[in-house]
Amino acid sequence: MTEPRFTTPFAHLLPPLTSEEKEALRASIELEGVREPIVVDEYGQVLDGHHRLAIAPDVPYRVVAGLTEAEKIAYVYNANLTRRNLSPEQKREVAQHMKGIARALRAENPQKNPAKTAGLSCFCIRSIRVPVRLSHNFHCGGGTGR
Repeated sequence: MTEPRFTTPFAHLLPPLTSEEKEALRASIELEGVREPIVVDEYGQVLDGHHRLAIAPDVPYRVVAGLTEAEKIAYVYNANLTRRNLSPEQKREVAQHMKGIARALRAENPQKNPAKTAGLSCFCIRSIRVPVRLSHNFHCGGGTGR
């Protein structure tokens, strides 16, 4: 059986772990093993767990299939936002990017609940009036994607 090959195209969406955070994660994995499997899409793109994968290449994984590009990005933010130690400024920046993702989700499928997928309140979603199209060149870092 061939081992799965994973890629990390979404790793840039959030700030990297600090040296201290990386070492704490490494120590935790060495002591207790990987407690949560990484999450990948059907193409092996890591949605959650690229740091775990870098530390433990034989990490268990779970496949989430059928997500659009915007849903994948929303998944990355949702999976990481509550457990990462982000500064208030970083949290504000991520919130702005998530609003852009919510617009893209609404444009992709107006019947689907973008608030739930993007991790935003319904009030925030209702305040978005102009849908935007998400292209493969969409990049959430560096202030783009608003």
